[in-house]
Amino acid sequence: MYYEDVKIKPRDTISELIEKYGHKGSKWPTIWDDPKNSALKAKRGKPERIQAGDVFNIPIPWKITSKSVSVVPRTRVKCDAERDGVRGTQLGWVQTVDQSNQPIGGTTQQCVDACPPDDADPFYWTSAELVTDPTLHKRFVDTPSRPPPTVAQGTTRWRAILSFVVFTEQRVTIVESFLWGFDLTPAGVITAVAPRAITAAEETSHLALLAAGTGTGGAFSGAGWTFRKAP
Repeated sequence: MYYEDVKIKPRDTISELIEKYGHKGSKWPTIWDDPKNSALKAKRGKPERIQAGDVFNIPIPWKITSKSVSVVPRTRVKCDAERDGVRGTQLGWVQTVDQSNQPIGGTTQQCVDACPPDDADPFYWTSAELVTDPTLHKRFVDTPSRPPPTVAQGTTRWRAILSFVVFTEQRVTIVESFLWGFDLTPAGVITAVAPRAITAAEETSHLALLAAGTGTGGAFSGAGWTFRKAP
């Protein structure tokens, strides 16, 4: 478990702030009394006295509690994942993809999903999708598909790395990741690649691709986004 260091803004309250990061608001006394916040507690005494610019440390104990990859009709696979904690507006999902020999929509082989981008942010779900279905803060679903490759192309080996993330302003912290995907032969035989933990090298590539990725507004790094593994 790590702690997200959050700079207090005007009108922030401790209970509302921890809800943004996946805790029930009623848990504020436990987090206020956490040793990580001892300096702030000594300085302000009570949560009501916090001021803009103070730094409050919020524990992030959440984990991905379920994940599966299965074959569905029409040369598709389906990935489902879910995490614990409450919804939390500062919790989300990012995914990078290696599209193998079948990149789509004028995209490159490796990209930050959505490929092609559907908004300016690096997250899998758009703000509009989260408004329509707030449960997507906790839940991930993807059903990629491709036509059977030609014999000359050879087998399509589509792979994705999905990460559950926490973000504060434009700093994105990866909490937990796994790799999944599918193989599709020219004969149309599709095989799901079961989810597994990523290697250190894959994590490095995942972070680099996120930093180099683009949205509708251009490069994420150029727009001020940063990406890191949980310290």
